[in-house]
Amino acid sequence: MEMWHNVVVDCSDLFIYLKGKRMESIQQIVSDLQEKTTVPSLVLKTQQGRSTSIVGSKFGGEPYLPPDFDYPLSSEGQPLKLLAQLNFAELLSSDGDSEDELIGELENFPTSGILQFYILPSDVFGVNFDDPTKQDEFRIVYHADVQPENHQAQMLPEIVLDDDENIFPFDDEFILEAVLEDSSMRPEDFRLEEMSPELGELYAQAADKVNAAISDQDYVDAMLELSKIDEVLFGELGDRGGHRVGGYPAFTQHDPRGNPDKDFEVLDTLLLQIDSEFDEEGAGIMWGDMGVANFFIAAEDLRNLDFSRVLYTWDCY
Repeated sequence: MEMWHNVVVDCSDLFIYLKGKRMESIQQIVSDLQEKTTVPSLVLKTQQGRSTSIVGSKFGGEPYLPPDFDYPLSSEGQPLKLLAQLNFAELLSSDGDSEDELIGELENFPTSGILQFYILPSDVFGVNFDDPTKQDEFRIVYHADVQPENHQAQMLPEIVLDDDENIFPFDDEFILEAVLEDSSMRPEDFRLEEMSPELGELYAQAADKVNAAISDQDYVDAMLELSKIDEVLFGELGDRGGHRVGGYPAFTQHDPRGNPDKDFEVLDTLLLQIDSEFDEEGAGIMWGDMGVANFFIAAEDLRNLDFSRVLYTWDCY
């Protein structure tokens, strides 16, 4: 048992006592949160190497380009580069064959067609931090009718990457396979307090103590309390889940949808998350300093296959 300021935390039972009043355990709070928020999610597994199919699911590589398709360019005329291509019939099948039985469905997501994510190679990877829904240096494209035999390879522009300005999160191509897993809300989500008022109150009380600290020791004690809550909570909810479609996002900084000056709260569906990962030789995917990228869309827009308003953001440590 450890004591900080006027809060006692029994770490063995994970019970929180505040001002002598016993509160619900963090474990119970987490259990309630998971019960309220758990939804299916496609966790994407990567395999480095060139895709054998132009219509396959992949990070990077050559995109499927149907006839009469206008290749995505920025407002300055710069060609965007394929970040990700998702073939839903392939990803949702039990063995990667689009003709095979589906392993399941994600609410509001299509079960066929190809969804493509393009970004401009740059030092900010095509994101617009002032207006992250402005599809200028990133673009989301959906192809409902997929005909591999009509792929227009000659439409693909030459894009040269470097370590200065034309920077991309990765150099290689990654084949994708999907596993259907449960996903529950994480502490960074802007809807956390709405879904778990108890957890919101717990954080608010701990944060109030930090702000009200008078002495250095009071401040240290209050921060220790807050960090202990984080330690237990994040430990219970597990890691941030890597690459995924649907479910709940992770952030290294904050959830931009919680900005009160914007109307981003309607973008309630995680369209795609791409995490940082690398092997022992340092090859892999890197968003800044071990960051993570997320794309969000409104559920209604997703049902209607309207990808004109998508929020793209990435952050790092």
